[in-house]
Amino acid sequence: MPPKGAFGQEKIVPVASNLFLDKVESDYLRSQIDTGDNAKIKNALQRLCKLYRAGLLVRPDQRIGIVNSIIGTAYRQSIDEKVRRWVLNALARVGSEDQCIAVVQHLLRACSDEPQTVASGIAAVYKLSVRRKPDDVLRGLSFDPKMVTLAALQHVRADQLDLRELPLDVDKAGPDLLKLALIVVGLNRSPENLLNPRHTDAEMVRVLGGHDDDVVSQYSVGLLLKMISLVRRIWV
Repeated sequence: MPPKGAFGQEKIVPVASNLFLDKVESDYLRSQIDTGDNAKIKNALQRLCKLYRAGLLVRPDQRIGIVNSIIGTAYRQSIDEKVRRWVLNALARVGSEDQCIAVVQHLLRACSDEPQTVASGIAAVYKLSVRRKPDDVLRGLSFDPKMVTLAALQHVRADQLDLRELPLDVDKAGPDLLKLALIVVGLNRSPENLLNPRHTDAEMVRVLGGHDDDVVSQYSVGLLLKMISLVRRIWV
């Protein structure tokens, strides 16, 4: 089992190389992905993404096996929407263009009615595409241009994208676009005034804390708390 922190949260322990996960951790994650149990799969994929964000990688001799397990999971009929989303998030982290673009396209076609899955898939396309242009990979698939731009911002710098669809109009944008925009703001990858041309993102996040959609409100409150914590660390 992964080590736990003082409050029961999963704890990331730096490895000796300060670069690669140890074999025990990698084997454990793959075993959980291969269980077929949605809760265990999701938890393993979330932890894998968290470890990658912390700068730890799967060793090259184990990466192919883990990627194959994730790809196999993507084609299972029994997985739910949350697992599909984390499959795409994980492939964007640990996968490669040659191995993974086809399965990302498969999920985008099969799950076009799941906005968060679509957003994760588009983000994965932009992260994985090296030789092919993301627009070419997505050709033949029809998505909200605003969603495409917001999803791409998770992995691509704003100055490398066409931002004509931005900023968002928070009064007209649906909950799915607002959640995606808040994720981009939380990742500190948003262009200036993403949420309103006349107000800062911090001001708009505060406003969205009172949004009618519970998840948008929760995302906003969580982001505000993160901002407050950052300010305290800087000034205290």
